[in-house]
Formats: sequence, C-alpha cells, structure tokens
Amino acid sequence: MDDDVLPLEVTVAAEEWSRLNMRVRYLEAALVQAYRGQRQLREWFSASDLLALQLPTVPTSRRGLLRRAHMEHWETRTAEGRGGERFEFHFSSLPRHAFAELIRRIVAPSEHQAQERREPGPGVARQSAAVQPPRVLPENAEPPWLLPLMRLLRSDAHLSPEEACRRLSVSLPPSVPLPTPEEVLTAFNRLR
Repeated sequence: MDDDVLPLEVTVAAEEWSRLNMRVRYLEAALVQAYRGQRQLREWFSASDLLALQLPTVPTSRRGLLRRAHMEHWETRTAEGRGGERFEFHFSSLPRHAFAELIRRIVAPSEHQAQERREPGPGVARQSAAVQPPRVLPENAEPPWLLPLMRLLRSDAHLSPEEACRRLSVSLPPSVPLPTPEEVLTAFNRLR
C-alpha cells in the first residue's frame, strides 16, 4: 500500500444518497439566491404552499397531497399556523420532478432580469469581465460565476466555452461580471 493514499469506503443506502444529493442541489440554489440578495429560500412547505406552487407530479388537491405524503412517508413537522397546528413537508420529500422544478424556479432569473439581459438597450451591450474594473477577491476565493458554471457543466458535459458564456449571460445576477471565454476555458480544464 502506498503511504500517501488512505483508502476510505462508505456504504450509503440509495434513499439516503438521493436525499443527500437533493440537499446539495438545494444548498446550491441557496447560494444563487444569496448572490442575488434574495431571502426566500425555505426548507419546509405547508400543504397550501405546495398546492399554490403547482409543481409537476404533486397532487392538485389538499386531500390528494396529504394522501401521497402519507403513502410515501414524506418528512413532516408540525408548525403553528392560522387556526392551530398544521403539517409542513420538507423539500427533500418532494417527488423528483417536483423537486427539479422547484430548484429551476429558484435558480432561474426572474423574467424581469432575463428581459434586461436579452435587451440591454439601443447601442448598449453588457460588458464582459475583461473590460470592467477588476474586482479584488481574497486569494482563496473563487469567482461568483463558478458555481453557475459548474451547474451548467453538470447538466451538459459537452458544453463549449462560448455556449457556457452565452448561458451564463442570462442566468447570472446583474452584479456579477461575465467571465471571458478564456476564463471559462480555464475553469473547464480545471473542473473536467
């Protein structure tokens, strides 16, 4: 055995592994919201909240929702609400397609932000990070566009640097400067 290598193995049940992956995706969404200065991320949702969200594969009636949550053993807690106690459901208990849609809504820029980026105005183009004044980051800090880039790579492993820049220009908050294709290429090489 090589002295520099410490082999470690951990056995994790598939259900637990799935929940852990959902938590990681939710935390990534929380980081995106933090970059945008939003404070809307919640872990627990009442039946009314879930019905209002109209997520795919979630029943559209309160009775159907409660029945499915009971049958699938969704993680619940009791919380005080108007009229007494109510059940709240943890995001990690949602069906896969409903969870994916919830994350998409959290991470996707608002329609207003997306419209501003598509149409910056007559004769005005969004500047890339190369022509903006350089931001001074701590030595060990990663650029704020790196996490969204990692999510793009996870969804499409064959993404080109130019296409990644195009997609980032729509999804990054206005306060985050766009990376240059060279910066994206450097990040690609480091991440792949």
